[in-house]
Amino acid sequence: MKQLNLKLRGLRIHLLSYAIFVIVMSFTGYRLEKHYEAQSTQDLNIQIASYNQVFQNKLRQLENLLYSFDAYFQSSMNISAKSFYKVAQYQLQGIEIEVGLEQYVLFKQDQIEEIQKQQIQQGQFDFRLYLPNELKDNLLGVVRAAPVSDYGHIIGEVIALNESELKKLSLEHGVVALNWPQNNNQWSLVLIQKIGGKVHSALGLRLILSSLLENIYHNLYIETGEHIRILNQGDVIFSTDWKNAFELDYIEPSVITPSHFFSHELTIELYNPEILTPAIIPVRLCVIISLVVVSWICGALILFQIFTLKGRNKEINRIVIQRTASLIDSNRELKKESLLKSQALKKQIKSENQYKKLFVNSHEGLFVLDEDTRINTCNPAFISLLLNPSSDNKNFIFSDFIYSEEQIINWQKDVENKINHQEFEWLAKKQNGKSIWVRQSGNWVENEGVSSYEGRLVDITQVKLFNEQLKYRAQYDSLTNLLNRQAFLELIDKLRFNTQSSFVLLYIDLDRFKLINDTLGHIAGDKVLIEFSSRMQNMLGSFADIARLGGDEFAVLIRQNHLSDNLICLLVNILEEIRKPFKYKQHCLSVSGSIGVRKFTSPCVDYDAKKLIHDADIAMYEAKQQGKNDYYIFSSKLSQQINRRLQIETLLHDLIPDSELSINLQPLYCKQGLRLIGFEALLRWDSKELGRISPEEFIPIAEECGKMSILGLWVFDRALKFMEKLGDKSHNLFININVSPLQLQQNSFMDWLTKRVNQSNLNRRQIRIELTESAMIAKEEVLIAQLNDIHNLGIGIYIDDFGTGYSSLSRIKNLPIDGIKIDRSFIENIETDNGALQLVKAICAIAESFNLSITVEGVETQAQLNVLKSLYCHKYQGYFFSKPLTEKQMVICIDHEIKNITKIA
Repeated sequence: MKQLNLKLRGLRIHLLSYAIFVIVMSFTGYRLEKHYEAQSTQDLNIQIASYNQVFQNKLRQLENLLYSFDAYFQSSMNISAKSFYKVAQYQLQGIEIEVGLEQYVLFKQDQIEEIQKQQIQQGQFDFRLYLPNELKDNLLGVVRAAPVSDYGHIIGEVIALNESELKKLSLEHGVVALNWPQNNNQWSLVLIQKIGGKVHSALGLRLILSSLLENIYHNLYIETGEHIRILNQGDVIFSTDWKNAFELDYIEPSVITPSHFFSHELTIELYNPEILTPAIIPVRLCVIISLVVVSWICGALILFQIFTLKGRNKEINRIVIQRTASLIDSNRELKKESLLKSQALKKQIKSENQYKKLFVNSHEGLFVLDEDTRINTCNPAFISLLLNPSSDNKNFIFSDFIYSEEQIINWQKDVENKINHQEFEWLAKKQNGKSIWVRQSGNWVENEGVSSYEGRLVDITQVKLFNEQLKYRAQYDSLTNLLNRQAFLELIDKLRFNTQSSFVLLYIDLDRFKLINDTLGHIAGDKVLIEFSSRMQNMLGSFADIARLGGDEFAVLIRQNHLSDNLICLLVNILEEIRKPFKYKQHCLSVSGSIGVRKFTSPCVDYDAKKLIHDADIAMYEAKQQGKNDYYIFSSKLSQQINRRLQIETLLHDLIPDSELSINLQPLYCKQGLRLIGFEALLRWDSKELGRISPEEFIPIAEECGKMSILGLWVFDRALKFMEKLGDKSHNLFININVSPLQLQQNSFMDWLTKRVNQSNLNRRQIRIELTESAMIAKEEVLIAQLNDIHNLGIGIYIDDFGTGYSSLSRIKNLPIDGIKIDRSFIENIETDNGALQLVKAICAIAESFNLSITVEGVETQAQLNVLKSLYCHKYQGYFFSKPLTEKQMVICIDHEIKNITKIA
């Protein structure tokens, strides 16, 4: 009974131990599952943080771009619309997504008319604000946008701002994101630029947020099997599951993180593959459960074994103990010694086998050299690198494979000094004669007094080639294989610090290249650029450095001592080479070139490479101005002209017409030259900075920079006001006003003219406009409709400078004109030059046949007047009668004319 109780007690102890073991292993499995679950969550948080970081980096890139625009425009005050568009196009062309640059004004509801008038005065004559359906007190409107074609007509678009958005714009002094209500997917990154009076000005980048996110995450599911969603205040604005294959709205995301989008807070949701395609029982959980169950079984087996062993006969244990006791004592020392030898032998065999496997199977070339650097042994990888498979490697010494003599000498020195090598690279010569780049490392070892070199070779030829390709791509244009802009600038900067030497820098631009691109496509344009580059290489490559600066612009740097011919001959030959036809498919394409030339001498410390190229660019532009297909050599005079031109353009942008502009009036006299019948209004500009500026100088600049319309309206209005002030004195007088064809092309001009004429009490026959014949040549088809409208108003139309612009009889017939003005160049020496007289007679005959009135300009002598009186001429103008007069002087002249008429009467 006592023995039974002891057995039961032992059984209970073992069962309790097993139960504890089962609980411990189950708890261990549970903790293991929680650990891996926490680790998975942490990995997902890291993953979504990395995705968010990519997004934030892209936003910082856009933010830096916006600040760079802001810094540029702050440094260049009153920048023109043309410059605005040009800067935007240049800076935005490398961006992977569609981004537009915009300029805004922040204004109140009661300032709408003020803003529209302000923009119209600045040259945007069709500008108007597109107001939202729901107006608020604070509004933000787009006044400039580039490039316009990317987004449609957004100039004038207006967004209503709530108090929160206004406060962010006013106080944060940073970039604020605004969502356009007309298209929730369009956002503008807005930066306050400056404050002027009541109107706030700002710069912004408009982008489609979903396009930005698509650009960042479009390959996410393909690469990782994960999906991502981005929400704004609960609304999904982007999802990589654009097909809704997984119906993410009904799936709990793996992890969520907030993302800062300037003034907005977005939410990023990540869905990993385990969430998207969940298993019934996760693999990890299956493994842990299996391990726990296996541990339970093992514990049960151990417990069973314990019970089995205890059940053996004690007698057997006693006999075994007695018989083995003596064996244990006698064999103890023998076992110890045998065990040690066996373990040492196993380790040695295992180590040798492992080394042999590594040596033979290694992808790196392993070798052993003796003290004379003769190859003792090598692995197959080494043989494939340098040797023929059938050759005996022991016939070679290591220096046989070194290509460079200098490297052989260095290797021999290292051998003499038993120098170990970490890593160094050298060009190897293979047994078959080919060469490869290798990286070597190795050490000298001693074994029983014998030295040997154990080394390793790795083939790095492809790495070297790749690095060379990267270096080449960084310096050369990928299309033409010419130097790129950066490499060319570095070359000039390097050479300009050389010793005394003279250089010629050419800046070449292909004329009409844009027409080829627009009509035949960019592939045809690329073919022309490649063929042109090949021609330049063949012609100049042996003695000059050629670069493609971008688009159809190229540059050439020549040392003057390398010129076999003089520079002018070379320029003529280059232009001739450019004019040779380019063949593309069935097309034969012709272009010409404009070349700017900038000479400089090294050392040149006053001008850097960019300034030298800029000077050559200016000279090239001057060649284009002279009619293209020409060259122009830069000079200090040209630089002064350009600087003055820029100064005049800047002054035009800041010009207040009433403070600096005025009109002079040159009298026109009747056929007999006795009676004043009218006058011509001439614009005069007395600048506070530059003094009197000639119209011949500033009017072409005004036409180019978009200020001609404002000047033209001012002159027209001022001339009419003068006539209106004359009152009854002006009844028998008319006034001629010069109008630019650029004004006529604007739809708003006709509306303004009609309104202004209707407001005036002048007879419309007293108002006449003059159009220069040369300016009308290219725009005649466009202007006919406008001229007909003006003619229908009752306003006379006269062609100025007739005979200087390749006139034809068809032009006179088609245009609704009332008369012509013969240019002063035909009147000079008319009294002595029979050729000039016959030419004027021919013009008069043409005018008479069309029943047109003739006004003669530039009459300066009585002899000229006597000749002209005998011809078909109706009015005269010139210094013989009067120079141009100020408004006050003209009033005095009119009063004097009236007194003379009264006396005669």
